[in-house]
Amino acid sequence: MPRRLLPGDPAGALAALTRAVLLDPYLAAAHRQLARVHQARGESGQAVEELRIALWCREDPTVRRELEELLRSLGRLDEAGKVGKVGG
Repeated sequence: MPRRLLPGDPAGALAALTRAVLLDPYLAAAHRQLARVHQARGESGQAVEELRIALWCREDPTVRRELEELLRSLGRLDEAGKVGKVGG
């Protein structure tokens, strides 16, 4: 039976999601969730990379917007502007 992720268990979430992307590297939803875990842990750089991978796996305007907002919050405005454009 798969392990159930509980709120407030970022270490458990990180372990489970890391395993998920090892088993299926093209699982965009797992990369997106990994980004959120990294962001919650204060690992913004890793969160950016996971969102980029999620977009590479599958184009999704919601993920693109999430990445753009994260980049803006980090002061990476030029990058955010490029991401905001499809294909950026």
